[in-house]
Amino acid sequence: MALRFTTRATASDRARRDCLINLMIQVRALLSREDDAVVSISDHVCSAVGCIEAPQTTILLLRTDRATQVFKIDKPITHVTAKDICVALAPLLGRDPALEPASEQKSRDAKQGEIVDA
Repeated sequence: MALRFTTRATASDRARRDCLINLMIQVRALLSREDDAVVSISDHVCSAVGCIEAPQTTILLLRTDRATQVFKIDKPITHVTAKDICVALAPLLGRDPALEPASEQKSRDAKQGEIVDA
């Protein structure tokens, strides 16, 4: 994972960077260990027809053997939660972890050896 920042970071820049890193870790935790997808997360204002002009977080999964997958969350990066990520990635996962009982989710995460901030 390579993050590049060219100017001196302010407190809000550092908070945004920390949120971005945390989101990347959470997305990687939901993917299987064998999945070598490149994860790209960004936010922007949607300017497409029918979009409200609000910040939107976009998660891209890039793989060499298939088309890029795009998942969108209608929140800025700093407001995205673990549940938002689970709901956005539900089609990829084939299930909706956001709807699992919390104890079952924690049990599954512990078995995988992953730490996910809930």
